[in-house]
Amino acid sequence: MKAWLRQLGLRLVGWGRRLVGLFPLSLTGLLAVALLAFSWLTEVTEHSNQLLFGVVLAFGAILLFLLILNVVATAIVAAITYRDNAQKAIEMVFDAGVAFPTGYRVLNPWFLPILTVRHWIDEPVDFALECRGRGVWYFEEITAKSRGYYTEIRRWIEVSDIFGLTSMQFMLTQKVALKIRPAESAFETLHLRHRASGEGFSHPDGKPVGEMIEMRRYQAGDPLRFILWRIFGKTRKLLVRAPERAIVDSRNLVLCFVSGMKDDASAKLARVMIEDMDTEKEGRMLFIADGTDGPSDETTAAMDDLIHSASCRHMGGRSLSDAVGYTRSNPGSQSYIFVPAKMGPWLHELKRQIGQFGQPPHVIVGVDFEPTILTKRSRLSQIFLAPNTTRLEYEMLMDFKAVYSELESFAHLDVVHADTGVSLDPIHLQAIKAL
Repeated sequence: MKAWLRQLGLRLVGWGRRLVGLFPLSLTGLLAVALLAFSWLTEVTEHSNQLLFGVVLAFGAILLFLLILNVVATAIVAAITYRDNAQKAIEMVFDAGVAFPTGYRVLNPWFLPILTVRHWIDEPVDFALECRGRGVWYFEEITAKSRGYYTEIRRWIEVSDIFGLTSMQFMLTQKVALKIRPAESAFETLHLRHRASGEGFSHPDGKPVGEMIEMRRYQAGDPLRFILWRIFGKTRKLLVRAPERAIVDSRNLVLCFVSGMKDDASAKLARVMIEDMDTEKEGRMLFIADGTDGPSDETTAAMDDLIHSASCRHMGGRSLSDAVGYTRSNPGSQSYIFVPAKMGPWLHELKRQIGQFGQPPHVIVGVDFEPTILTKRSRLSQIFLAPNTTRLEYEMLMDFKAVYSELESFAHLDVVHADTGVSLDPIHLQAIKAL
């Protein structure tokens, strides 16, 4: 019953907004009408002010002309725009963050210079729109901020005069079939597989998966828990414990994607791993994501699962149980878990499931903020003086700090900048913890 009432309320709000949009006067126009009415009643009628009588009539005639012109122009723009795009079916596949022309166009009444037309996308909310006028049409390009499947685009179109006195808005809905993939990343997967397999041979008294009895210099992406801090304190050199090659080589890779708020950076990294599926010759690679029926071992199906996971951010890491089941039934499988950069119910599920994996999984967190933000300004100036882009980066930084503080205590963790594919080094990670 509550869900039905909520849907009814949303429908009523939507129809109310459409009716309000069709009202032809803007707020400035209403104030102008109120001022003209006040002048007519107080000065013209009571005091017979002939000069003000002419002024009120002149402004009233101009306002009436603009009102009629706006109503007629809105009807023409709506009819022609709807008819021109009614038969256009938009079926596209493109990457998030890349502008693509949709072919949708809106009438531009350039022959009426006192009128302006603009339009914007109301839903999906994570679509950015850019319009380019050519002749009598406005052509649009859209940029999706996040991955996902979209079946409908709602556009609002506004016709107003250059004085801001009259304005009418109407909404047009278009059925589409858009598949938005995660943006590309320069992330390299070789260093992850290198660490998973190790070097040399397993110690005869050690575990089949290899022992941490070798040392080597630190490389970007090595988990902090492998760093030999005591040696660093004495020699100021970063050395890590390196696993030897296991007796049973790890050929099977399991990629598990956990959906949640701010998971798009991790999705970019997961895409790189997925695109290696068809070229993987040494073993089998499986992909599991929240909201899927089971693991996928083919690039196209795995990419579809990754895109679909955008609508399953409420599931809180339910795919982890499927990944655990596969790794326990296939000893020697190596797991990579991609997690969001913001706290959510998935964290509790990861804590509960991580000890159940056959081998300790590598947890990968993708981030979008630039590491240089840590040295640009002080914390106070970033909050109050930084531009909006930097402030947004700082908010992402604080969200990641909370996640990192939790994950480093129980997981083999890699933190990777999604666009460049560069792993954050211990200096940056310690700077984040110190904020």
